[in-house]
Amino acid sequence: MKIPVRLPIKEGVKYYTKDGRAVKIYSTNGASDTPIHGEVSGYIRAWNEEGAHPSMEELNIIHEEWVPKDKDLVWAWNDDSDLCRCLRFYDAKNNAVFSSATGARDAVGFKYYAPYDGEWTLWAIEARKKLKD
Repeated sequence: MKIPVRLPIKEGVKYYTKDGRAVKIYSTNGASDTPIHGEVSGYIRAWNEEGAHPSMEELNIIHEEWVPKDKDLVWAWNDDSDLCRCLRFYDAKNNAVFSSATGARDAVGFKYYAPYDGEWTLWAIEARKKLKD
């Protein structure tokens, strides 16, 4: 799934331009104002550290591919949840979340997931230990 780009841009991550084309990053330590080098639609391109292309806005890197791992702490929501997000543990086997009541792999799935990038609190560390395989 696509999520907004998380800086710094790295090699080995699949990125997407503003107009939706896939980007393959070759290097992130190039010279001068465009240290990020890669390929879009068979053409070599360069970007600044924030993923902006120097002359073509549609080539700006704005999304990256992200696949949650089993038992990752994730934000989850649906189309009708514009004003809230749930913090849950991801169930990769079922493309859903673990039950918040039992820790079992029997909960519902959500349409959208995003990574939880904060530091895990003690409750999250302890709760993950209670998830059932």
